[in-house]
Amino acid sequence: MVEVEILGDLTFSITDDQLCRAERCRVPEHGYFDSLLGPDRWTVAAAAALSRRTFVEVWQDERGLRQELAGVRPVGRLESFTACRCRGTTVMIELDSDCIGAHAAISTDIEAIALYHGDECAADAPRRVTVNDRRSGR
Repeated sequence: MVEVEILGDLTFSITDDQLCRAERCRVPEHGYFDSLLGPDRWTVAAAAALSRRTFVEVWQDERGLRQELAGVRPVGRLESFTACRCRGTTVMIELDSDCIGAHAAISTDIEAIALYHGDECAADAPRRVTVNDRRSGR
């Protein structure tokens, strides 16, 4: 399961219930620049590289870690929390308008996004993606 929420023209969040690599939940320094985003989340890290701010939460077995990033570099301290769900990740990304363009916005044509690519996708890829546009008036 993957849930995407469009929160603003350049802000969105992604939540999934994919298994967190156990070593990342215990030893986060293996991510890019000691962040919670490692090679198993490289696509999210690519989006974070274009961000002004990124907030990452990972959890497994009711233990979680959260961190604030600028791009893919940590700016906030790593914090522990008690998770209410068994496993997953939430990433909230605020894209940098200097990188994207001052008048850019996430498309409102979310129906046109190809969210299922068939059986040729990886076996552990999510089969259901929900996209919600939370911007007012859209």
